[in-house]
Amino acid sequence: MDQLKEITPGNVKDVMRTYKTGVADVYMVKLEALRVRDGFNAAREADPDYPVAIREYADSMKANGFFRHKPIKVTAAADGFLYIADGHTRFAAVQLANSEGAGIESVPVINETRGTTEDDRIFGLILDNNGRKLTPLGEAMVIKQLLGRGIDEKEIARRLGYSITKVTNALTLVGAPTAIREMVAAGEVSATTAVKTIKAEGAKATETLKAAKETAKAAGKEKVTGKHLKPAKAPRGTGEGIDARHPDSIRLEAFTANSWYVHEYGDYFEVSDNAGEPVARGDTMRDAIDNAIAANYAKKG
Repeated sequence: MDQLKEITPGNVKDVMRTYKTGVADVYMVKLEALRVRDGFNAAREADPDYPVAIREYADSMKANGFFRHKPIKVTAAADGFLYIADGHTRFAAVQLANSEGAGIESVPVINETRGTTEDDRIFGLILDNNGRKLTPLGEAMVIKQLLGRGIDEKEIARRLGYSITKVTNALTLVGAPTAIREMVAAGEVSATTAVKTIKAEGAKATETLKAAKETAKAAGKEKVTGKHLKPAKAPRGTGEGIDARHPDSIRLEAFTANSWYVHEYGDYFEVSDNAGEPVARGDTMRDAIDNAIAANYAKKG
């Protein structure tokens, strides 16, 4: 890499006089002037790594102070306080740094653009973010909030620069059962995998993803991938060695021993037990039985 050419300091007022088109007022204010609105930062707080980010920022502030070129964006309210619109992580970090002796009394703030509406502020949770990106679940929470304010999916997509599909997928994710949202929040299942499974499995999505999570864990993986969602092939043996019988013989024996039934549902087959509870499914009857044998094996093992 070539050596960087060093900058020769100049007169900032002279340079700005030539090129400036306006002034963005940045103020240094006491920390006591800042307030956080209840629930406004919930989308970011849903990120399991949020405390880690606060810790990293706080350590930086203890070493370098609060960077003046990264002001907190605020809304001046009639009650005499400044409410944070963007910069919650930095605000939490400066409080943590001060609790550990940093001694930072004032921070730089910039006021929001005149005429900003509440809708603008909520869109800003995604659009104004110049630091860590929101997680897919965090974005979905914001999109749901916008929808609840009467803004339709098409307008949400337009203002965010997203496709309609991305917006509808986000709403599918945020409306998912708690167990699925918890797996996504913990990083055990990607948002994309969760949404695909919900669309494919419907009410069975939670069960499917939990099973895939266990499969991934057994394989030494921390995150579910597509291959963990695929039913495992049935083990060809009863415990030790390899069962040399014809696969159909193995299927018939398992089918009879477990009193299973097979039902055809258009594009797939499903094996159920004698109580009518589904055991497994597959693209063909043999696949369905193989998957049922594998499920039964995993349950016993």
